[in-house]
Amino acid sequence: MAVGKHYVGASGEYLVAAFFLKQGIGVYFPSHLGKKDMVIFLGEELGYYGVQVKTQSKSLPEKRRNKRYRFGFNKPDDWYNSYDLPIFCCVALDKMLIQFFINDGKKQHYMLHEITFTKQQEQKSFDAVMKQLNYYG
Repeated sequence: MAVGKHYVGASGEYLVAAFFLKQGIGVYFPSHLGKKDMVIFLGEELGYYGVQVKTQSKSLPEKRRNKRYRFGFNKPDDWYNSYDLPIFCCVALDKMLIQFFINDGKKQHYMLHEITFTKQQEQKSFDAVMKQLNYYG
């Protein structure tokens, strides 16, 4: 059974939320339409951080030696500014894996090779983001 397009994004968001929750990080979904897909809470000292999740159900269909996924973070009128949304998450739904990035305010899209999506790389990218946010002290 094929998954409808509108379920792909929600599936990615819930996968990311489950990852954060497994790390002991509080996750909140805004009740209004806005820029943030979710907000995480990193404790009293660090506070709340906005998260934007982009999901692809499978790699691009083009024939290349290394399959890849494209994730667009377009910024019309500073839509995804680094203050409101410091965390980007790219989800490969067919692999059920995530790549985490700090939003530097410059990158509009990520082109990630299929081989980038491993459990080890998922954890490594998460740890790098949390270290940048001073979550690990």
